[in-house]
Amino acid sequence: AGGKLLLHEVANNQINATGLNIWDGALLMVKYLENCPIRVTSKQVLELGAGCGTAGIAAGILGAKQVVLTDLPYALSVMETNVEKNISRIEASDYQQI
Repeated sequence: AGGKLLLHEVANNQINATGLNIWDGALLMVKYLENCPIRVTSKQVLELGAGCGTAGIAAGILGAKQVVLTDLPYALSVMETNVEKNISRIEASDYQQI
């Protein structure tokens, strides 16, 4: 896709949980999907324990038909913020919100 994801995270200070920061594995998954978009284009994607939603948002931008992001309640506000920051790019890729 070649663009930038707009992401918010909260630093892990060992008081809050790990779903509020962006993991290196999520960034690697985004890079992989960017290089192999056929893995998600026109497909349904489920990201369990999505935290900040990084990989799922990338899947939406790369043309996934539907993306479902899940995590525990404490992480949802950060995830929702990140979806909102990227929604115009997701919608421009023919992503269908359900």
